[in-house]
Amino acid sequence: MDYKYIRELLNRYFECETTPSEERMLRAFFSGDDVPEEFVAYKAMFDAFDQESSLKVSPSFKADLLHRVGQTSSVVARPRQFSLRIYLRPLYNAVATIAIVMLAGHVAQAIFGDGTDEMDGANMANQTITDTIDTPNTIFIQPMKDGNQASIALDSLPAIHQQNK
Repeated sequence: MDYKYIRELLNRYFECETTPSEERMLRAFFSGDDVPEEFVAYKAMFDAFDQESSLKVSPSFKADLLHRVGQTSSVVARPRQFSLRIYLRPLYNAVATIAIVMLAGHVAQAIFGDGTDEMDGANMANQTITDTIDTPNTIFIQPMKDGNQASIALDSLPAIHQQNK
C-alpha cells in the first residue's frame, strides 16, 4: 500500500503547516492497530499525545497550587485600557522637540545674526536699485527728515517737481 499522503502530512505536521482537520486525520490513522512498520515511531508519539490530552486537572488544583505558593486568593487580571494618548506620546514628543529646535534657531539668528539681510539707513541712502522689469530707470533711495526712507525714480522727478510748484 502507498502511504505517500501520510508521509506528506507528517512532513507538513512537523513544519507546523497542517490544518486541524489534517491533524485529526493523522491521529485517527495512528490510533489504529494496523500501522506500517515505517510509522511505528510516529504511532508512539501520537499515542503519548492522546494520553496527555486525556489527563484532567482536579477542581481543587488551583486552590492547592495557590496554597503551596503562599497566596490565599487568586490574582484577578484586569484588561489594559486602550488610550490613544499613550500611543501618540512619541509623536507629540517629536513635534515638541522640532518646535523647540526651530524656535531656538530663530532666536539665535535674531540675537547673533550678522545683519547681512538687514540694511541700516546709512547704507540704504547710498544704494541705487536698477529697475529692469518695466523700464531701465534708476531708482534712488533718499533718507527723509523723520527717519523713514523714500525711493524716487528718475522719470518721476519732473512730475513730482511740477506737483510741488
